[in-house]
Amino acid sequence: MVQLGIGVARTPAQLHQGTCHMAGNRRSPIDRGEARRLLADGVTACTHSRPDIDLGILDLLTVPEWGWVFASGQMIR
Repeated sequence: MVQLGIGVARTPAQLHQGTCHMAGNRRSPIDRGEARRLLADGVTACTHSRPDIDLGILDLLTVPEWGWVFASGQMIR
């Protein structure tokens, strides 16, 4: 599902899994294809439910300059 921003435009703000407790009140269901497109366009994935991992999109993970990141229980550099 996609969490929508505030205001008239209500642009996509963040992607969540369907059962994520962190999704706000402004949300809308979307299909997997639309979720992949939004991730590719730069919409961030929820760090709690990690829909990007479920969709198999790990190459969009931004690794900070200062070190390692854990994703799906694996250390990524």
